[in-house]
Amino acid sequence: MRPKATAVGRHRALMRAASARATRRPGAGRKRDRPGAKRLTPEQKAEQAERDHRRLLHRLQEVEAASEDTWSDQGRLVARYDKRFLSNTELSYLYTPGRPEPTVFEVDGVRFGLAICIEANFPALFAEYERLDVDCVLVSVMVDDPARATVAQAYGTLDNYWLGHAVPAQCAAGAPCGIVAPGGRWLHRTDADNRPALALADLDLHSTEADIDIAMRCVRPWRRLARADLYISHRADADPRSHERTAF
Repeated sequence: MRPKATAVGRHRALMRAASARATRRPGAGRKRDRPGAKRLTPEQKAEQAERDHRRLLHRLQEVEAASEDTWSDQGRLVARYDKRFLSNTELSYLYTPGRPEPTVFEVDGVRFGLAICIEANFPALFAEYERLDVDCVLVSVMVDDPARATVAQAYGTLDNYWLGHAVPAQCAAGAPCGIVAPGGRWLHRTDADNRPALALADLDLHSTEADIDIAMRCVRPWRRLARADLYISHRADADPRSHERTAF
């Protein structure tokens, strides 16, 4: 019995077959259409080529999601997050957006949420995790973008939870990996030298560090009240000055 081909071997065989199909013999004439076959316009041919290219890239289905997988310490897949907000390029021919529901999982009593790359630019996604009582959001980014790292840090200040900002080594010169504490302080950042490294920090839900304690037990609950109906009973709706905007 012949041994099973490896994934690499199957991929190479697929690529060779695709290349052979795309190569015309020198001097070969134009392929004639089958009797009754419909002639394709150049636009239709381009669309067909794109579909064939997708099948070559994603053999299981027409399109694929950009996903973030979470594995247990026993090597078991416990959660998968499919990217919900895509760039124009990603949406055009790379990925399909995930379902609108967020992914939340728990480790030793700490609740985690997930986000991917461009999703750092969508504050509503991070506010949703705050409403779901998430303690830490893990963001994976495939770009060297200091501004995006600053935005990620801002969610630690706005939503008052921990935030992990992860990038591959080749994207770490300007915005290395790091962990933000509730309140917005960087707890740890790796060196900005494009070398593999890990950012480590303790996530203590009962931390007595002043900035973390205030962010978790004072600021976060207060902002929840402020976003709800805290101010309704304090408004002076009966006062004419509450409605007149052009007079003192």
